Amino acid sequence: MHRALAWILLLYGCTSNGELRGPPFTQPLWSAGATLVSLAVVGDIAQAGRTDRARATAALVTAQRPRVQAVMLSGDNARFDTGVSGISLLDYYRTYWAPPAEANWGQFDDIAFPTPGNHEYVEASARGYFDYFGRRLKAITTMAGYAGAADVVGRGWYSFDLDGWHVVALNSACSAVGGCERGSAQELWLAQDLAAHPGVPLLAFWHEARFACGGHGDVPGMQDLWADLVAAGADLAFAGHDHFYQRYRPLDAAGAVDAALGVTEVVAGSGGVSPYKVCSPPDPRIAAQIGGEPSAGVVFLTLASDGGWALEYRLASDGSVFDSASGMSHHPRR
Repeated sequence: MHRALAWILLLYGCTSNGELRGPPFTQPLWSAGATLVSLAVVGDIAQAGRTDRARATAALVTAQRPRVQAVMLSGDNARFDTGVSGISLLDYYRTYWAPPAEANWGQFDDIAFPTPGNHEYVEASARGYFDYFGRRLKAITTMAGYAGAADVVGRGWYSFDLDGWHVVALNSACSAVGGCERGSAQELWLAQDLAAHPGVPLLAFWHEARFACGGHGDVPGMQDLWADLVAAGADLAFAGHDHFYQRYRPLDAAGAVDAALGVTEVVAGSGGVSPYKVCSPPDPRIAAQIGGEPSAGVVFLTLASDGGWALEYRLASDGSVFDSASGMSHHPRR
């Protein structure tokens, strides 16, 4: 076994199924005078026939203290499939996503920041996603620092400011939105948006993770967008698509660990749908991971106005903290 990997497994603990726990507690780094905002981050939530798991993750959000002020949805929010459901995507959201007797995630619609996933695009142009979240997406366009096309069918990317941070929501359904490669409409918009916000704390979220170990694996089609974020000094990136939890060590544009300047990517497609297994043994770049039935859970993220951040991954089974991490932005506001 590689000596570095052996040290990681000894320090954090790894089971035979690839479960790798992070440190039990990570001290936040923000200053005493910083203002804080509390968020929940997760994707791949409501699935017909399995909404009991989604209700459990929704219960985590309602129980979180301090109260969650925003919910970032990283796609496949309602895991729609026309061949199975026999109804439209809009009706799928109304039937399985919203009701308290089903997923019960509709209770967060007024504080949601959604992005679509590939299962929203099972229906042409993800029309039902834009219809269901239409009122909320329109409200997002009025936020401070807003830019993009949140409510435009065929686009769906946007950015906004939140407590000193600039937040970017991308659309990883590349073939449906004219591509994600350099020179595509989305990449050109992202490059312009990042250039307009130099030297600020920065995070991004979308559906198909650039890096993942197990499940669908890496998504090379997101490389140019990832490279733009790294070049801009982004701090955090969140994705779904793979139905497990993984937190990577900070990575550079090529995916190599860069503790000083890299982006911390978190994959959390674990909001309630059928779970995937993680890779075993873990990729040495991964700081923590859990898959399979025990993996359903939610990332709780605290952002501080001075650029500090802290996250916890809580399991739906018992509310326990499986992983935690904290850091200071590459562009602190002090």
